[in-house]
Amino acid sequence: MDAPDARRPRVSVVIPVFNDAAGLARCLRALDAQTWPRDALDVVVVDNGSTEPLAAVVEAFADARLVDEARPGSYIARNRGVGAATGEILAFTDADCVPAPDWITAGVARLLAEAGDVVVGGRIELFAADRDRASAVELFEIATALRQREYVERGGFAATANVFVRRDVFERVGGFDEAVKSGGDVEWGQRAAAAGCRLVYADDVCVRHPARATVGELHRRTARIIGGVHDMRGRKACRFLGIDRHPVLDFVPPVRYALTAMRHPELRTVGERARVAGVTVLARYMEAWERWRLLLGGRARR
Repeated sequence: MDAPDARRPRVSVVIPVFNDAAGLARCLRALDAQTWPRDALDVVVVDNGSTEPLAAVVEAFADARLVDEARPGSYIARNRGVGAATGEILAFTDADCVPAPDWITAGVARLLAEAGDVVVGGRIELFAADRDRASAVELFEIATALRQREYVERGGFAATANVFVRRDVFERVGGFDEAVKSGGDVEWGQRAAAAGCRLVYADDVCVRHPARATVGELHRRTARIIGGVHDMRGRKACRFLGIDRHPVLDFVPPVRYALTAMRHPELRTVGERARVAGVTVLARYMEAWERWRLLLGGRARR
């Protein structure tokens, strides 16, 4: 293997996975099709206690290797992946994401073009399994989930589904908070900013992310996010996301949020907008249930 030169730094892609062999295979196929040279690529898949067999999936891709982290939590797994990584640049994505063919090339170019210590958050594009037959939950996710530009430019963090950072910068900031099951990207982004890093958004650095399709999937996501907020109450970015509010406000219908979601350009018809409004109300009361469960002594879910 040739040693990477200064114009072609070695990149380690860190992917935590928990029981998603099919999504992981799709993600690894997308990474196998990257324009970035193979001799400067290191893909580290971190099995976070899966019961599904993953070894055969990873072994099918020459640039990927599997490490284990039995302690539950995607941020614990990401730290384990960084520890095993060999690259000068770290790229984070998730097992259910599909990076564009030029994802690494564009991410590295943007990172190296910026002066000083920088964290790059790239675009996360939500998609339905079948757009013409998209469920109400899929439409809701497309309209509301993973708004990376807003996260970076207004919230002060980047979702770890699409992040590039130099390894030395990551090590100076320190690893992800292993005490939280969700929201570790919020905490880490704020810590990076406090350490003098600039967060920049890159629209051309793109991964696609499948929208959740069912009420059950939406409830699991909502419970995980509210649990993460509960574990780090009062943080600025949590308030920006609108999910760190006084519990009494959980019972106020989310009219403003629903109207904003209904104006999303991906929604094609009045019927789709109405369905998204309905799921918006449902999601608010899912949040309320989970927040009150935690306030009454429950534990955050994974």
